Amino acid sequence: MSEKTHAAKGKAPVWQRWHFWAFLGFVLALSYLTYFHRYWQPPYVFWDENYHIASAQKYLHGVYFMEQHPPLGKLLVAAGEVLLHPNLKTDQFLGTDYGTDFGQGFSFAGYRFFSALLAWWTAGLLFLIFYFITRKNPLAACLLCFLYVFDNALIVHLRGAMLEGPLLFFTSLVLLMFLVLWQMPQTEPGKIEPRTLHRKFL
Repeated sequence: MSEKTHAAKGKAPVWQRWHFWAFLGFVLALSYLTYFHRYWQPPYVFWDENYHIASAQKYLHGVYFMEQHPPLGKLLVAAGEVLLHPNLKTDQFLGTDYGTDFGQGFSFAGYRFFSALLAWWTAGLLFLIFYFITRKNPLAACLLCFLYVFDNALIVHLRGAMLEGPLLFFTSLVLLMFLVLWQMPQTEPGKIEPRTLHRKFL
């Protein structure tokens, strides 16, 4: 089937769809290695983890405390600990806002889980955003993603039990949805046809 026939049907040619999935997979593979692989290492607290882990433990045990941030980020820090449950003790910082003595054998795998996971998935969302901005050029979108995938400061920061991983993920998701809805044809004012959603990507 020719490219003109595909275009007439509103469908991208096979080679273009193959490039899309290949470059998206490449970006996700690279970002897995930089953001998520062995995210629990090093097994030492850094930056604001002292504060966020202490707050997460208060959420885990229902202890009232004064919260300076919107709760979602720290709730996700706590949710990772509930999901993986690598530590037998999760109440050593209930009486303080700043955890210091983490002890031998303390695991960061649960507390860091969602920050690192969403930081990894953000790379895929950025690829889709750049794919729209570059008018569906998967190579250009892939190259632009390298600005995020290989950013040392973000890699170090988002692999920890931080709040910025979820923040970047949901911000990117909102931007992507804006681009999708902006380019989606409407059959009636204010009405969106869900069946055409996938055509925006392929």
